[in-house]
Amino acid sequence: MELSQVTLIESCTSSKEMIEKLDSIFKLKSDFNKMLLLDKFYQLKMECNETVVQYISKVENLAHQVKDAGETISDATVITKILGTLPPKYRTFRQAWLSVDDSKQNLSNLTARLIDEVTSLTQSEQTESAFFVSKFEQEQKRQMNNSRNEKKFKNQSRDIDKTKITCFSCRKTGRYARDCHSKSRGKSNNVPERSKGPNYSAFSSEIRRTVERSEE
Repeated sequence: MELSQVTLIESCTSSKEMIEKLDSIFKLKSDFNKMLLLDKFYQLKMECNETVVQYISKVENLAHQVKDAGETISDATVITKILGTLPPKYRTFRQAWLSVDDSKQNLSNLTARLIDEVTSLTQSEQTESAFFVSKFEQEQKRQMNNSRNEKKFKNQSRDIDKTKITCFSCRKTGRYARDCHSKSRGKSNNVPERSKGPNYSAFSSEIRRTVERSEE
């Protein structure tokens, strides 16, 4: 018996009283320990860095501690605890488990099925990841090719031999129509011609007749 325990019973006047007091103390201690274990069991959740197998093992170990403390806990409670605290990606597995025959709904079968599910999910995630990586690489390659083609086109445009180009305005070679000076001069020279009209012709005729009469 420890010194702290002796202190608790030193005021007792008989052995019977000492036994009753010790029983009461140990019972309170046992009940409190049981309460702590149960609370820990129901509050337990799977950590993000834990594997499913590790989590199942942790839940089962805690369930054994609860039983050792004198509290009854069934396998169905342990199974419900495991299924209810799995990550969201196991939602389909939880639904499938409900269709399993009651006689096969035990911890061993649950563990085996979960291991298979983990393997299947891992393969699916790897395939999906590889697909997205491939799509990303293809898009990157397409953008690079577009950039190269655009740059190549610009370089080709700069390297065009203008001696082989014919101006649509003056029909001379060596320049584009947009750069043609004859075109702009032609436009400016044509403006007065368009602006002469019938009044100008009548005025010219009158001047010509006046000159002829003066010569006579």
